[in-house]
Amino acid sequence: MAPEVFTIPTLPVDSHTIAKQEEINKWPHLDGVQVTNINEEVGLLIGTNIPELHQPLEVKTSTNGGPYATRTLCGWVVNGPLYIGQQENMCNFINSNRQCLEYPSLDEQFKTFCNIDFNDTNIGKTVMSRDDLKAINIMKRSICFEDGHYQVAMPWKTDPQVLPNNKSMALKRLNSLKVRLEKDDILKVKYTKFMEGLVQDGYARKVCSAVGHESRWFLPHHPVIHPQKPEKVRIVFDCSAKYKDVCLNDLLLQGPDLTSSLMGVLMRFRLSQVAFSADVEKMFYQVRVPETDSHYLTYLWWENGNLNNSPQEYQMRVHLFGGRSSPSCANFALRNVAKDRAGEHEQNITNTIENNFYVDDCLKSLDSEDEAISTALNLKHLLAKGGFNLTKWSSNSDKSKDLSSLGGGDLQRALGVQWFIKEDSLGYVISPKTKPSTRRGILSVVASVYDPLGLVSPFILKAKFLLRELCLLNCKWDQDIPKKIEIEWNKWLSDLSHLTTLRIRRSYKEPKLGAVVYRELHHFGDASSTGYGAVSYLCQKDAEGIFSCALVAAKSRLAPMKMQTIPRMELQAAVLACRLDQMIRDELQEIKIDKSILWTDSTCVLRYINNETTRFKTFVGNRIATILSHVLARINGTTFLQCRTQQILLLMG
Repeated sequence: MAPEVFTIPTLPVDSHTIAKQEEINKWPHLDGVQVTNINEEVGLLIGTNIPELHQPLEVKTSTNGGPYATRTLCGWVVNGPLYIGQQENMCNFINSNRQCLEYPSLDEQFKTFCNIDFNDTNIGKTVMSRDDLKAINIMKRSICFEDGHYQVAMPWKTDPQVLPNNKSMALKRLNSLKVRLEKDDILKVKYTKFMEGLVQDGYARKVCSAVGHESRWFLPHHPVIHPQKPEKVRIVFDCSAKYKDVCLNDLLLQGPDLTSSLMGVLMRFRLSQVAFSADVEKMFYQVRVPETDSHYLTYLWWENGNLNNSPQEYQMRVHLFGGRSSPSCANFALRNVAKDRAGEHEQNITNTIENNFYVDDCLKSLDSEDEAISTALNLKHLLAKGGFNLTKWSSNSDKSKDLSSLGGGDLQRALGVQWFIKEDSLGYVISPKTKPSTRRGILSVVASVYDPLGLVSPFILKAKFLLRELCLLNCKWDQDIPKKIEIEWNKWLSDLSHLTTLRIRRSYKEPKLGAVVYRELHHFGDASSTGYGAVSYLCQKDAEGIFSCALVAAKSRLAPMKMQTIPRMELQAAVLACRLDQMIRDELQEIKIDKSILWTDSTCVLRYINNETTRFKTFVGNRIATILSHVLARINGTTFLQCRTQQILLLMG
């Protein structure tokens, strides 16, 4: 009898994933495995917290990428792909229902996704927590410059660290890796080359057998292959691997977020005519850790890649990709380069390091080719003095040959956004994988369209609306969707390919525009029963009166699950327009924006704003307060006006 039972309303187990006997019989290596066919939905799993019931008594291992089977006291259990090339498991089992109590289901997460933006009316940036302040103080005390590289201590929550000996766990993971490498010679060669390069480049060192330490931590490692770059293998050290409920990341402070916002870097990238991009080579590996911290970055590997020899112990000497504190420590060291060498460069180089880097990617635009080349070369030389090598250069300048190691090609990725260099525009390269017409398949395709600036948000909103409809119909994640919605989904998919023809001018300034003397931001907010949104344009005028207008950013939000009135939706769109205005102004502080004009076609919103006597209910009152506080903060440069379709078309034209 089970000692205790945990229950939840639904289980993440679909009847389609349960193995059937006729499917098992197709695999010769599973001869003798007998299961009972189940034609019902799974409503309850019991005994998942009793290890004796799941202890393997017999195992039939996987062959040719097929399923494997284990015999327990409860009978045979089959896991793995039914068909060649299938990636999803046949059966999904829960180790403990405690996990289901701790983590929300996909349905709950999607409902939160639909509602969270509707409730978000706060404008402002978060401040450092006490843990962030503690982490930054550790970095400030420990940072030093030795042998051409910065050294920053790992920000431990408590010090010193005494950890359990997890070598057995690391060995087990290494043996699993060995099986994979023995089956894939190409992967083995790339993996070995990478691991040997760590030692040769000084990022790691072999641990002598005579050297010991009272407390160490062994890091498992595994390969990660980007689907768009199959020829490249990145080795990731698993800092989240747990042993006796302990993992390295849980013991580290994350540190403050010192990275510039993604949208901010992309928007500043569009300010001027001449642009360039670059990448810091192995950024995390350029920042070293003290020797005392390297004991907690121990890993196992075979010397010279000979899998027949006993694995040896190595230690990383640098911050790791995957470490919780690594982004904060690496960015702290990068910014420290400009601080330590303040007298060796101009202020614009410091501004570039602080405002135009997103982790290891640099995006910068300037008004002239000579200024861009000078800035790029000075930036490269300065960062090289701090141990950071800028590489993979790309530019739309005809004089870009002056930049060494220039990256080639007319198409480059700028923080995931496609930059068509020859025509100097931003666009989309769409190559969605074929997915089944289920909620899970639709969500996978929609999430694959990367659009941080919201330039195609009206199109994406249509697919999100279909997902919301399926959620309201209580369709399961792997269930075939209703025919009516499937027709709409297929139409959306056919239109998706048209995004490849869309081009947005990268620079806000048209080539014909001279020195800008006046700038305005125009924000349009609108709503319907489906959703609401806002779009922002930057309008510029030069001394000769030539006028130019460019799309800056847009945001669209689904209507919440609970039905709201149209006036409330329009009010929320007005709030979103205010948020866009403040965000754009905050990110584009290096240019002067003379005025912001926020447009709405809702007379209800205007009456809400101008009403000084009525006591509104909480929902309306909070949003009116948000709008008024934003407008009053910019009283000399912001107006809120009603507009009509003709005016919108005139402005956009």
